[in-house]
Amino acid sequence: MVAIFTTVFKIAYWFLDKLPGLDFTMPTDIVEGASFILSSVAFFLPINSIALLFSIKLLVVQFRQLVAFFKLIKDFVGMIF
Repeated sequence: MVAIFTTVFKIAYWFLDKLPGLDFTMPTDIVEGASFILSSVAFFLPINSIALLFSIKLLVVQFRQLVAFFKLIKDFVGMIF
């Protein structure tokens, strides 16, 4: 049984080994265009305020997760004793 699986995997590996390698390059004009769009949007948006609101949101979410975790531990310890 093991010999059958080994043979199948060797054949599959041989087929995969015969595939050509992937070569991926990103055109520079796309990167420059995205950089231009982001810098243009950043000029109009109040990035400092958005970053502050995002960090407050993350802080609230993490606090809620910690409270839920400690409540779970408290309930579990209460079940044991």
